[in-house]
Amino acid sequence: MNTIYKPKGAAAEYGDYAVNIYTGCPHRCYYCFAPQVLHRDREAFHSCVEPRKDIVPELRRKLEREKITGKLVHLCFTCDPYPTGCDTATTREVIQALKEFGNHVQILTKGDGSRDFDLLDGGDWYGVTISCDAPMADEAEPGAVKPADRLYSLEKVKCRGVNTWVSAWYSASSGQAPGGQGRRRAARRAGRTETARWKSCKRWARQVPPPCTRRCGRKCGTTWSCTLWPASRTGLTGYWRDTDNGVRP
Repeated sequence: MNTIYKPKGAAAEYGDYAVNIYTGCPHRCYYCFAPQVLHRDREAFHSCVEPRKDIVPELRRKLEREKITGKLVHLCFTCDPYPTGCDTATTREVIQALKEFGNHVQILTKGDGSRDFDLLDGGDWYGVTISCDAPMADEAEPGAVKPADRLYSLEKVKCRGVNTWVSAWYSASSGQAPGGQGRRRAARRAGRTETARWKSCKRWARQVPPPCTRRCGRKCGTTWSCTLWPASRTGLTGYWRDTDNGVRP
């Protein structure tokens, strides 16, 4: 079992290594790419969520065997490290194992990771995905924690000195998600433009900047630095990292 691996391509921007902890995800995001990547039935992927077999002991063996230390490990790509309604004790064990070997973690979730905030420090990153505002999220991400609650969790973990970030998608031209008729229909139903969506997001987080339409790495008028990369011909996706630990998100 490949418990920890080096991401390739655009995914390599997220970390030196990655770990996928669970076999599925209950959040039922209609734009989720994981079932297709894993060649699994979508309904089975969303309904059967459990820790991968022996993931913690296998992870510890690989960390020791390959002497993986001092690295940033992303959690997760093909699942959520905090699946809503599931026992996430395995996530805590994975974080503990990684940190015991001198690594740092970068978490990306649409769930609630507050139970593990005590494990994180200034070398770790805690991030949330924001793909739409609250009315649209009820349809787009019915099993996930509400977007406003995700952003509030950033404030809580920020007060503990942990780095925070937001992963987001949008279309630079239309404000719609890149690719997929379902995403475009939902964007039209929500009646949101790019500007309107990010104004809404800014109301929640106060410090989330308007989207930058080029790969710049510059400050975008706030304490967040913006890095974007092409996702497809139809749009862009990107992430915003809070670079000032003295400012609340």
